[in-house]
Amino acid sequence: MYPWQSASDGREETQRLHLNPRSGHWLPDHSHRQHHVGLAIAHNVWRYYEASGDAEFLHTKGAEMLLQIARFWANAATWDESLGRYRIRGVVGPDEYHEACPGADRPGLDDNAYTNVTAACSHPRL
Repeated sequence: MYPWQSASDGREETQRLHLNPRSGHWLPDHSHRQHHVGLAIAHNVWRYYEASGDAEFLHTKGAEMLLQIARFWANAATWDESLGRYRIRGVVGPDEYHEACPGADRPGLDDNAYTNVTAACSHPRL
């Protein structure tokens, strides 16, 4: 998984608290749940290959990146028998100001449209 914000060595460096400028209070920051960054990377790896035809990059680096990103999302998706479909739970989409549903007892959103669609689109490339 690629971190939302990373240090020069690749470590996750996303803040865990943020200051609400309106209230002046420090609040939990759940933006580290923005796992969709890996999906953008997968998209860009494939687009780079399509645009450049750089098969060496695809064979030496890109294919492994695509495979690991697809594995992450295959593991993140859980089958919901009652709905007859897979679900991805507890993520934050690109709209980082929506970190949870009102009244939720845990951070993250279930079935964020951007995350679910891009996760589904990452798999046909394999």
